[in-house]
Amino acid sequence: MSDIKYTDEQLDNMFERFNRAMFDVDPMNTCCGENECYEEYARIADAAVNYVLEGHTRREAIAQALKDSFEELVEPQQVDAVMMALEAR
Repeated sequence: MSDIKYTDEQLDNMFERFNRAMFDVDPMNTCCGENECYEEYARIADAAVNYVLEGHTRREAIAQALKDSFEELVEPQQVDAVMMALEAR
């Protein structure tokens, strides 16, 4: 468990940023943008926030959350793309 304490607002913001970055990048090619499925990655973003709360880095959290859903289909470059989108915000 992480020693860092987050406010509800910070957690909500982290979730929104993770969700938006994954939606914009669509690392798993789900066609969420074309189909206007704005919540396509919401469950994965929520899992990533929980991994951060457990003490994982943001990169580790996003990678693991994607792997939880897409297993061996997740490649490092897909995680890199999400991280670049997060850093651009």
